Amino acid sequence: MHRFFNGRVARHVIVSIAGAVVGASVLRSQATPAGLETEAEPVIKLESVNVAEQAEENSDAGLRSARRKGSSVSDALSGEQFSRLAVGNAAEAMSKVVGASLVDGKYVVIRGLGDRYANTLLNGVAVPTADPDRRAVQMDQFPADLIDSIVTTKSFTPDQPGAFSGGSVNMRTKAFPQHFFFSASASLGYQSNATGEDLLTIPGYSRDLWAMGASSRAAPVFASPIPDRTVASIAARTGNFTPAEQLDAASKAFDNRGYYPGTRRGLPETGASFSVGDRIDLGNSGARVGYIASLTFDRKFSQISGGERSRFEGIVSDPQTKLTFTPDRTRLSFPVEALPPGTPDLGVTSSTDSVSWGAFGKLAYRVNDDHEFSLDAFHNQSADDTVQRGVGEQQRDYPGNF
Repeated sequence: MHRFFNGRVARHVIVSIAGAVVGASVLRSQATPAGLETEAEPVIKLESVNVAEQAEENSDAGLRSARRKGSSVSDALSGEQFSRLAVGNAAEAMSKVVGASLVDGKYVVIRGLGDRYANTLLNGVAVPTADPDRRAVQMDQFPADLIDSIVTTKSFTPDQPGAFSGGSVNMRTKAFPQHFFFSASASLGYQSNATGEDLLTIPGYSRDLWAMGASSRAAPVFASPIPDRTVASIAARTGNFTPAEQLDAASKAFDNRGYYPGTRRGLPETGASFSVGDRIDLGNSGARVGYIASLTFDRKFSQISGGERSRFEGIVSDPQTKLTFTPDRTRLSFPVEALPPGTPDLGVTSSTDSVSWGAFGKLAYRVNDDHEFSLDAFHNQSADDTVQRGVGEQQRDYPGNF
Protein backbone atom coordinates (compact mmCIF):
# COMPACT_ATOMS: atom_id res chain seq x y z
CA MET A 1 0.00 0.00 0.00
CA HIS A 2 2.72 2.40 0.80
CA ARG A 3 4.48 1.91 -2.48
CA PHE A 4 1.23 2.08 -4.42
CA PHE A 5 0.23 5.32 -2.70
CA ASN A 6 3.61 6.86 -3.38
CA GLY A 7 3.23 5.92 -7.00
CA ARG A 8 -0.10 7.72 -7.22
CA VAL A 9 1.36 10.80 -5.57
CA ALA A 10 4.22 10.85 -8.02
CA ARG A 11 1.79 10.62 -10.89
CA HIS A 12 -0.28 13.45 -9.48
CA VAL A 13 2.76 15.64 -9.09
CA ILE A 14 3.79 15.08 -12.69
CA VAL A 15 0.35 15.94 -13.96
CA SER A 16 0.19 19.02 -11.78
CA ILE A 17 3.54 20.29 -13.00
CA ALA A 18 2.53 19.77 -16.59
CA GLY A 19 -0.70 21.61 -15.95
CA ALA A 20 1.14 24.47 -14.32
CA VAL A 21 3.46 24.85 -17.32
CA VAL A 22 0.88 24.51 -20.08
CA GLY A 23 -2.01 26.39 -18.54
CA ALA A 24 -0.25 28.80 -16.27
CA SER A 25 -2.18 31.84 -17.40
CA VAL A 26 -5.57 30.13 -16.98
CA LEU A 27 -5.03 28.16 -13.73
CA ARG A 28 -3.27 30.85 -11.79
CA SER A 29 -5.54 30.37 -8.76
CA GLN A 30 -5.80 26.60 -8.97
CA ALA A 31 -4.32 24.85 -6.03
CA THR A 32 -1.23 22.78 -6.50
CA PRO A 33 0.48 20.36 -4.17
CA ALA A 34 2.48 21.78 -1.33
CA GLY A 35 5.93 22.99 -2.22
CA LEU A 36 5.12 23.37 -5.93
CA GLU A 37 3.31 26.72 -5.97
CA THR A 38 4.77 29.08 -8.63
CA GLU A 39 3.74 32.43 -9.97
CA ALA A 40 2.58 32.08 -13.60
CA GLU A 41 4.10 34.51 -16.10
CA PRO A 42 1.71 36.57 -18.23
CA VAL A 43 1.16 35.59 -21.86
CA ILE A 44 2.28 38.19 -24.39
CA LYS A 45 0.53 38.10 -27.77
CA LEU A 46 2.67 39.32 -30.68
CA GLU A 47 1.40 40.79 -33.88
CA SER A 48 2.35 39.05 -37.15
CA VAL A 49 5.67 40.09 -38.68
CA ASN A 50 6.22 39.94 -42.46
CA VAL A 51 9.78 39.98 -43.85
CA ALA A 52 9.91 40.82 -47.58
CA GLU A 53 13.14 40.64 -49.59
CA GLN A 54 13.76 40.73 -53.34
CA ALA A 55 16.37 38.41 -54.83
CA GLU A 56 19.18 39.94 -56.85
CA GLU A 57 18.31 40.10 -60.51
CA ASN A 58 21.36 38.17 -61.73
CA SER A 59 21.48 35.57 -58.94
CA ASP A 60 20.23 32.00 -59.27
CA ALA A 61 17.03 32.81 -57.40
CA GLY A 62 16.45 36.02 -59.36
CA LEU A 63 16.88 34.33 -62.72
CA ARG A 64 14.57 31.47 -61.75
CA SER A 65 11.92 33.97 -60.66
CA ALA A 66 12.26 35.89 -63.94
CA ARG A 67 11.87 32.67 -65.94
CA ARG A 68 8.71 31.74 -64.03
CA LYS A 69 7.15 35.16 -64.64
CA GLY A 70 8.41 35.55 -68.21
CA SER A 71 6.17 35.13 -71.24
CA SER A 72 8.89 33.51 -73.41
CA VAL A 73 10.78 30.24 -73.34
CA SER A 74 14.24 30.98 -71.95
CA ASP A 75 17.20 29.54 -70.14
CA ALA A 76 19.64 31.37 -67.90
CA LEU A 77 23.01 30.93 -66.25
CA SER A 78 24.24 33.16 -63.45
CA GLY A 79 27.75 34.03 -62.41
CA GLU A 80 27.27 31.80 -59.37
CA GLN A 81 26.90 28.79 -61.66
CA PHE A 82 30.06 29.53 -63.67
CA SER A 83 32.32 28.47 -60.82
CA ARG A 84 30.27 25.35 -60.10
CA LEU A 85 30.34 24.35 -63.78
CA ALA A 86 34.07 25.17 -64.11
CA VAL A 87 33.67 27.27 -67.27
CA GLY A 88 36.27 29.80 -68.36
CA ASN A 89 34.42 31.80 -71.02
CA ALA A 90 30.98 32.42 -72.48
CA ALA A 91 31.37 29.70 -75.12
CA GLU A 92 31.96 27.02 -72.49
CA ALA A 93 29.00 28.33 -70.48
CA MET A 94 26.70 28.13 -73.51
CA SER A 95 27.62 24.46 -73.96
CA LYS A 96 25.75 23.83 -70.66
CA VAL A 97 22.50 25.39 -71.93
CA VAL A 98 19.75 23.01 -73.02
CA GLY A 99 19.16 23.23 -76.77
CA ALA A 100 22.44 25.04 -77.51
CA SER A 101 25.61 23.60 -79.01
CA LEU A 102 29.01 24.89 -80.09
CA VAL A 103 30.67 24.85 -83.52
CA ASP A 104 34.47 25.04 -83.64
CA GLY A 105 34.41 25.67 -79.90
CA LYS A 106 33.23 29.29 -80.25
CA TYR A 107 30.10 29.67 -82.41
CA VAL A 108 26.71 29.06 -80.76
CA VAL A 109 23.95 27.13 -82.51
CA ILE A 110 20.50 27.17 -80.88
CA ARG A 111 18.04 24.33 -81.49
CA GLY A 112 20.11 23.09 -84.42
CA LEU A 113 19.50 26.21 -86.53
CA GLY A 114 22.32 28.00 -88.34
CA ASP A 115 23.98 31.17 -87.10
CA ARG A 116 21.81 33.31 -89.41
CA TYR A 117 18.82 32.51 -87.17
CA ALA A 118 20.44 33.62 -83.90
CA ASN A 119 21.84 36.86 -82.55
CA THR A 120 24.15 37.77 -79.70
CA LEU A 121 23.61 40.76 -77.39
CA LEU A 122 25.92 42.42 -74.89
CA ASN A 123 23.91 44.20 -72.21
CA GLY A 124 21.00 44.31 -74.65
CA VAL A 125 23.01 45.71 -77.59
CA ALA A 126 23.79 43.62 -80.68
CA VAL A 127 27.42 42.47 -80.90
CA PRO A 128 29.00 42.65 -84.37
CA THR A 129 30.87 39.65 -85.67
CA ALA A 130 34.47 39.77 -86.84
CA ASP A 131 33.86 37.03 -89.41
CA PRO A 132 32.73 38.46 -92.78
CA ASP A 133 31.30 35.11 -93.90
CA ARG A 134 28.99 34.36 -90.99
CA ARG A 135 26.75 36.12 -88.54
CA ALA A 136 27.73 34.20 -85.43
CA VAL A 137 29.85 35.89 -82.76
CA GLN A 138 32.96 34.26 -81.35
CA MET A 139 31.80 33.60 -77.79
CA ASP A 140 35.18 32.40 -76.53
CA GLN A 141 36.37 36.03 -76.45
CA PHE A 142 34.31 36.79 -73.31
CA PRO A 143 35.93 35.53 -70.05
CA ALA A 144 33.53 34.20 -67.43
CA ASP A 145 34.94 36.56 -64.77
CA LEU A 146 33.36 39.63 -66.36
CA ILE A 147 29.92 38.09 -67.04
CA ASP A 148 27.12 38.46 -64.52
CA SER A 149 24.58 36.28 -66.33
CA ILE A 150 23.70 34.79 -69.73
CA VAL A 151 20.04 34.64 -70.74
CA THR A 152 19.11 32.56 -73.79
CA THR A 153 15.68 33.35 -75.23
CA LYS A 154 14.20 30.71 -77.52
CA SER A 155 10.85 32.26 -78.42
CA PHE A 156 10.18 35.72 -79.82
CA THR A 157 8.96 38.64 -77.72
CA PRO A 158 8.50 42.28 -78.80
CA ASP A 159 11.57 43.41 -76.87
CA GLN A 160 13.85 41.20 -79.00
CA PRO A 161 15.66 42.51 -82.12
CA GLY A 162 13.77 42.24 -85.39
CA ALA A 163 16.37 39.80 -86.76
CA PHE A 164 15.42 37.28 -84.08
CA SER A 165 14.07 34.01 -85.43
CA GLY A 166 15.76 31.05 -83.75
CA GLY A 167 17.34 32.27 -80.54
CA SER A 168 18.88 35.24 -78.78
CA VAL A 169 21.78 35.20 -76.33
CA ASN A 170 22.11 38.20 -74.01
CA MET A 171 25.30 38.50 -71.95
CA ARG A 172 25.10 40.87 -68.99
CA THR A 173 28.46 42.07 -67.76
CA LYS A 174 29.36 42.93 -64.20
CA ALA A 175 29.40 46.59 -63.25
CA PHE A 176 30.51 46.56 -59.61
CA PRO A 177 32.40 43.40 -58.61
CA GLN A 178 32.02 42.32 -55.01
CA HIS A 179 35.79 42.42 -54.55
CA PHE A 180 39.00 42.82 -56.51
CA PHE A 181 39.75 39.95 -58.88
CA PHE A 182 42.46 39.11 -61.36
CA SER A 183 42.64 35.96 -63.42
CA ALA A 184 44.92 34.76 -66.20
CA SER A 185 45.10 31.59 -68.23
CA ALA A 186 47.19 30.12 -71.02
CA SER A 187 46.84 27.05 -73.20
CA LEU A 188 48.85 25.00 -75.68
CA GLY A 189 47.44 22.63 -78.26
CA TYR A 190 48.79 20.02 -80.63
CA GLN A 191 47.31 19.49 -84.10
CA SER A 192 48.55 16.27 -85.64
CA ASN A 193 48.21 17.53 -89.22
CA ALA A 194 49.76 20.95 -88.61
CA THR A 195 52.05 21.13 -85.57
CA GLY A 196 55.61 20.45 -86.65
CA GLU A 197 54.59 20.05 -90.31
CA ASP A 198 55.51 22.27 -93.28
CA LEU A 199 52.68 24.79 -93.67
CA LEU A 200 52.16 26.99 -96.73
CA THR A 201 52.62 30.72 -96.24
CA ILE A 202 52.67 33.91 -98.32
CA PRO A 203 54.45 37.30 -98.16
CA GLY A 204 53.24 39.77 -95.55
CA TYR A 205 52.65 37.02 -93.02
CA SER A 206 54.31 38.74 -90.04
CA ARG A 207 51.49 41.27 -89.54
CA ASP A 208 48.89 38.53 -89.53
CA LEU A 209 49.88 37.57 -86.00
CA TRP A 210 47.38 40.21 -84.79
CA ALA A 211 44.99 39.74 -87.75
CA MET A 212 46.12 43.03 -89.30
CA GLY A 213 48.01 41.89 -92.38
CA ALA A 214 45.21 42.37 -94.89
CA SER A 215 46.14 46.02 -95.45
CA SER A 216 49.59 45.01 -96.75
CA ARG A 217 47.90 43.01 -99.53
CA ALA A 218 45.03 45.37 -100.32
CA ALA A 219 44.48 46.61 -103.86
CA PRO A 220 45.19 50.32 -104.44
CA VAL A 221 42.33 52.81 -104.64
CA PHE A 222 42.21 55.22 -107.61
CA ALA A 223 40.42 58.54 -107.55
CA SER A 224 39.61 58.41 -111.29
CA PRO A 225 38.99 55.55 -113.75
CA ILE A 226 42.06 53.88 -115.21
CA PRO A 227 42.32 54.43 -118.97
CA ASP A 228 42.19 51.42 -121.25
CA ARG A 229 45.41 50.29 -122.93
CA THR A 230 43.91 50.71 -126.39
CA VAL A 231 42.73 54.22 -125.56
CA ALA A 232 46.18 55.12 -124.21
CA SER A 233 47.88 53.79 -127.38
CA ILE A 234 45.60 55.73 -129.73
CA ALA A 235 46.04 58.91 -127.71
CA ALA A 236 49.83 58.50 -127.72
CA ARG A 237 49.83 58.35 -131.53
CA THR A 238 48.23 61.79 -131.62
CA GLY A 239 50.77 63.19 -129.17
CA ASN A 240 48.57 62.93 -126.03
CA PHE A 241 50.60 60.91 -123.53
CA THR A 242 48.46 61.69 -120.50
CA PRO A 243 46.40 58.46 -120.65
CA ALA A 244 49.59 56.41 -121.05
CA GLU A 245 51.15 58.11 -118.02
CA GLN A 246 48.00 57.44 -115.97
CA LEU A 247 48.03 53.79 -117.02
CA ASP A 248 51.71 53.47 -116.16
CA ALA A 249 51.20 55.06 -112.70
CA ALA A 250 48.25 52.74 -112.02
CA SER A 251 50.22 49.62 -112.90
CA LYS A 252 53.08 50.66 -110.62
CA ALA A 253 50.67 51.24 -107.71
CA PHE A 254 50.14 47.49 -107.34
CA ASP A 255 52.39 45.35 -105.18
CA ASN A 256 54.35 43.32 -107.69
CA ARG A 257 55.86 40.89 -105.21
CA GLY A 258 55.65 37.26 -106.13
CA TYR A 259 52.97 35.41 -104.20
CA TYR A 260 54.15 31.89 -104.85
CA PRO A 261 53.67 30.16 -101.52
CA GLY A 262 56.59 29.30 -99.30
CA THR A 263 56.70 26.96 -96.34
CA ARG A 264 57.29 27.29 -92.61
CA ARG A 265 57.21 24.96 -89.66
CA GLY A 266 53.83 24.71 -87.95
CA LEU A 267 53.72 25.95 -84.35
CA PRO A 268 51.60 24.62 -81.46
CA GLU A 269 48.18 26.16 -81.01
CA THR A 270 48.22 28.88 -78.36
CA GLY A 271 45.67 30.75 -76.31
CA ALA A 272 45.79 33.29 -73.50
CA SER A 273 43.39 35.50 -71.56
CA PHE A 274 43.34 37.75 -68.54
CA SER A 275 40.72 39.80 -66.76
CA VAL A 276 40.78 42.27 -63.89
CA GLY A 277 38.12 44.23 -62.02
CA ASP A 278 37.28 45.98 -58.76
CA ARG A 279 34.96 48.53 -57.20
CA ILE A 280 35.74 51.59 -55.11
CA ASP A 281 33.22 52.85 -52.54
CA LEU A 282 33.06 56.63 -52.23
CA GLY A 283 32.22 57.36 -48.59
CA ASN A 284 28.99 56.34 -46.88
CA SER A 285 26.61 57.90 -49.42
CA GLY A 286 26.35 54.71 -51.48
CA ALA A 287 28.29 56.17 -54.42
CA ARG A 288 30.82 53.83 -55.99
CA VAL A 289 33.00 53.33 -59.06
CA GLY A 290 33.53 49.98 -60.77
CA TYR A 291 35.80 48.86 -63.59
CA ILE A 292 36.40 45.66 -65.56
CA ALA A 293 38.89 44.90 -68.34
CA SER A 294 39.76 41.76 -70.25
CA LEU A 295 41.90 40.62 -73.20
CA THR A 296 41.79 37.27 -75.02
CA PHE A 297 43.97 35.80 -77.76
CA ASP A 298 43.63 32.55 -79.68
CA ARG A 299 45.62 31.06 -82.56
CA LYS A 300 45.01 27.75 -84.30
CA PHE A 301 46.45 25.92 -87.31
CA SER A 302 45.03 23.35 -89.70
CA GLN A 303 46.21 21.63 -92.86
CA ILE A 304 44.69 19.31 -95.44
CA SER A 305 46.95 17.39 -97.82
CA GLY A 306 46.23 14.90 -100.56
CA GLY A 307 42.95 16.51 -101.55
CA GLU A 308 41.27 16.23 -104.92
CA ARG A 309 39.80 18.93 -107.12
CA SER A 310 38.67 19.08 -110.72
CA ARG A 311 37.49 21.85 -112.99
CA PHE A 312 35.10 21.19 -115.85
CA GLU A 313 34.22 23.22 -118.94
CA GLY A 314 31.77 22.68 -121.77
CA ILE A 315 28.06 22.06 -122.02
CA VAL A 316 26.18 20.20 -119.32
CA SER A 317 25.53 17.15 -121.48
CA ASP A 318 29.22 16.87 -122.45
CA PRO A 319 31.43 18.36 -119.72
CA GLN A 320 35.15 18.24 -120.39
CA THR A 321 37.75 18.06 -117.67
CA LYS A 322 40.02 21.10 -117.81
CA LEU A 323 42.11 20.80 -114.63
CA THR A 324 42.72 17.77 -112.41
CA PHE A 325 44.48 17.89 -109.04
CA THR A 326 44.60 14.45 -107.49
CA PRO A 327 47.11 12.16 -105.75
CA ASP A 328 45.71 9.24 -107.78
CA ARG A 329 48.40 8.68 -110.38
CA THR A 330 46.17 6.46 -112.53
CA ARG A 331 43.99 9.46 -113.38
CA LEU A 332 46.91 11.40 -114.87
CA SER A 333 48.17 10.87 -118.40
CA PHE A 334 51.83 11.78 -117.84
CA PRO A 335 54.42 9.52 -116.19
CA VAL A 336 54.67 10.64 -112.62
CA GLU A 337 58.00 8.88 -112.19
CA ALA A 338 59.54 11.31 -114.68
CA LEU A 339 58.83 14.34 -112.47
CA PRO A 340 61.99 16.16 -111.33
CA PRO A 341 63.21 15.85 -107.74
CA GLY A 342 61.66 18.32 -105.32
CA THR A 343 58.27 18.29 -107.01
CA PRO A 344 55.50 19.05 -104.49
CA ASP A 345 53.05 16.33 -103.59
CA LEU A 346 50.29 15.66 -106.09
CA GLY A 347 46.80 16.87 -105.28
CA VAL A 348 45.60 19.84 -103.25
CA THR A 349 47.36 21.07 -100.12
CA SER A 350 45.63 23.73 -97.99
CA SER A 351 47.07 25.41 -94.88
CA THR A 352 45.06 27.72 -92.60
CA ASP A 353 46.26 29.96 -89.79
CA SER A 354 43.36 31.36 -87.71
CA VAL A 355 43.95 34.26 -85.32
CA SER A 356 41.29 35.93 -83.17
CA TRP A 357 41.53 38.33 -80.27
CA GLY A 358 39.18 40.55 -78.35
CA ALA A 359 39.33 43.31 -75.77
CA PHE A 360 36.60 44.53 -73.42
CA GLY A 361 36.48 47.37 -70.92
CA LYS A 362 33.74 48.77 -68.72
CA LEU A 363 33.66 51.79 -66.40
CA ALA A 364 30.60 52.38 -64.21
CA TYR A 365 29.65 55.07 -61.71
CA ARG A 366 26.71 54.78 -59.31
CA VAL A 367 25.48 57.98 -57.74
CA ASN A 368 22.92 56.19 -55.57
CA ASP A 369 20.58 53.23 -55.79
CA ASP A 370 18.47 55.00 -58.44
CA HIS A 371 21.12 56.51 -60.74
CA GLU A 372 23.98 54.77 -62.52
CA PHE A 373 26.17 55.60 -65.52
CA SER A 374 28.35 53.14 -67.43
CA LEU A 375 30.57 53.08 -70.50
CA ASP A 376 31.26 49.84 -72.38
CA ALA A 377 33.96 49.40 -75.04
CA PHE A 378 34.44 46.21 -77.02
CA HIS A 379 36.68 45.26 -79.94
CA ASN A 380 37.13 41.91 -81.67
CA GLN A 381 39.23 41.04 -84.67
CA SER A 382 39.96 37.82 -86.50
CA ALA A 383 41.61 36.60 -89.66
CA ASP A 384 42.04 33.32 -91.51
CA ASP A 385 45.11 32.95 -93.72
CA THR A 386 44.37 30.13 -96.14
CA VAL A 387 46.95 29.18 -98.78
CA GLN A 388 46.12 26.44 -101.28
CA ARG A 389 48.37 24.76 -103.80
CA GLY A 390 47.23 22.33 -106.50
CA VAL A 391 49.64 20.01 -108.33
CA GLY A 392 48.21 18.07 -111.26
CA GLU A 393 47.43 18.22 -114.95
CA GLN A 394 45.69 20.61 -117.33
CA GLN A 395 44.06 17.82 -119.27
CA ARG A 396 41.95 19.73 -121.78
CA ASP A 397 44.36 22.17 -123.41
CA TYR A 398 47.75 20.69 -122.52
CA PRO A 399 47.30 17.00 -121.72
CA GLY A 400 50.37 15.31 -120.39
CA ASN A 401 51.91 18.53 -119.02
CA PHE A 402 52.68 18.87 -115.30
